[in-house]
Amino acid sequence: SLPDDGALPDWCHFDHYQVLGIRCDFPDGSDDSGSESVQESEELKRAYKRRSLQYHPDKRGGSAQAFQRVAEANQVLADAVKRKAFDLGEDFPREVQHDGAEGLTHKELIEKQYFPEHFDFQPFGDPHSDRREA
Repeated sequence: SLPDDGALPDWCHFDHYQVLGIRCDFPDGSDDSGSESVQESEELKRAYKRRSLQYHPDKRGGSAQAFQRVAEANQVLADAVKRKAFDLGEDFPREVQHDGAEGLTHKELIEKQYFPEHFDFQPFGDPHSDRREA
């Protein structure tokens, strides 16, 4: 059931950080010092444990769907490669081009919209988009 204010519960959110209830800038462990990596894993572990206990299917108010969503969020944020891809928006669906290739990522679309000087000038679109290969 929904809370009194009608808002969706945290586990329904698309943002993995909000699902686990952690800040989006928690240390990623990319420094050479081992303490940051330990701090990251501890913060992530505590958040995962707290949410998994809260939404466990055997607990009152828990559900299997919420528990799976918490596990998915933890899986993505625990892996550095998956976390970076999530942070860059690479998990958003891409537009399919005429030739069947994938279009630009979400990050590239935003950059092209706000920083067009970083991209080649194409006044009428991509001149090779309709070109057939022999």
